[in-house]
Amino acid sequence: MKLLLIILFILAFASLSFGQTPSTSPTPTQSASPEKGRAKPFGFSLGKYRDKEQRNSQNKQESNEPVDVESIRVTTDLVVNDVLVTDQNGKMISELNKDDFVVTEDGAPQKIEVFSPGESATVPRSIVLIINS
Repeated sequence: MKLLLIILFILAFASLSFGQTPSTSPTPTQSASPEKGRAKPFGFSLGKYRDKEQRNSQNKQESNEPVDVESIRVTTDLVVNDVLVTDQNGKMISELNKDDFVVTEDGAPQKIEVFSPGESATVPRSIVLIINS
């Protein structure tokens, strides 16, 4: 029985190792015309941005005129506070709503507009794995 298990284990291991070997593919040959089938070097398309940046920096050095730069500014009053509430024994209390919390800014209470209980997947946990052989 042990011999049969050992043989099955070896066969399973051998089949997995053959599944991990990379397949050999023919190496691509370079064609005479550079436009067809030729792979461009990594980051080739970023060259136009680098050249544009260099030209822009040269233009800025040549002219002292202020340059209009488009920018987007967004202000928000949304503040995210993640809290984990536990009892005296360290057990999580999950049946809370926004009326159970008080949020203050510079001593002044703030209105809680949005309240969302977190997902259980994001709650920190301690996991201990014990193996006894």
